[in-house]
Amino acid sequence: MSLGVTMCYVIMVLYVLPVAEYTGILCSYLIACVSNTV
Repeated sequence: MSLGVTMCYVIMVLYVLPVAEYTGILCSYLIACVSNTV
């Protein structure tokens, strides 16, 4: 792999990881709220 491809991959991972973590927290929070109201 060339350096450019590696840098693109690293940047992509750095952007995706926090978003995925935030989405997971948001989903679990929503599920907890729904199961509490039902």
